[in-house]
Amino acid sequence: MSPKVDLPPKAGFLEPKPKILVELGCYMGVSALAWGAILKELNEGKTDGGGVKVYSCELKEGFAKIARDFLDLAGLSSIVEVVVGESTKSLHFLHSSGKVPKGALDVLFLDHWKEFYLPDFREVEDLGLLREGSVILADNCDIPGAPDYLEYVRKGGRGGEGGFRLETGTVKVEMEGDKVAIPGMEGYPTDVEVTRVVGVPNAK
Repeated sequence: MSPKVDLPPKAGFLEPKPKILVELGCYMGVSALAWGAILKELNEGKTDGGGVKVYSCELKEGFAKIARDFLDLAGLSSIVEVVVGESTKSLHFLHSSGKVPKGALDVLFLDHWKEFYLPDFREVEDLGLLREGSVILADNCDIPGAPDYLEYVRKGGRGGEGGFRLETGTVKVEMEGDKVAIPGMEGYPTDVEVTRVVGVPNAK
């Protein structure tokens, strides 16, 4: 399992036990597999009819098919659903279809193109999917980096303007033997930005 995906449950970031997780950036399903296994374990295997679900969003159908094949082999296809399409459209689909109602999103995992971290996160806010205590994990915030997203969450989001209030911190993960170099860049991505919703709009 990837150390970055294994980090949140070990560090206690995922309390109370999450039931609904949305991942933006499925690729071939490695992290989707890991998240499916984690949510299954955290919920003590009580996934049938229990509302435990991972929605992994992928732009390209070819990668989505590979991911689905892996999920079938792992016996996790009942927990993890791969959604194909542009991230913003996928978020709207998840909401409008009732798969992720308002205030139901426990964990958001950002692992796609870094320039979309902020606009997609703000779309999640605008759709009202978050609740107090929701956790947002943004991967590879050091390399290649997501400076506009980091600036936004580190100033607390739009809490002062009547939006969701955020608290955030950076966790450096030791990648050990599975480091993956990024062409044209020095070093390896290690930073995961861990953000928690500490206040919701119009909360009494």
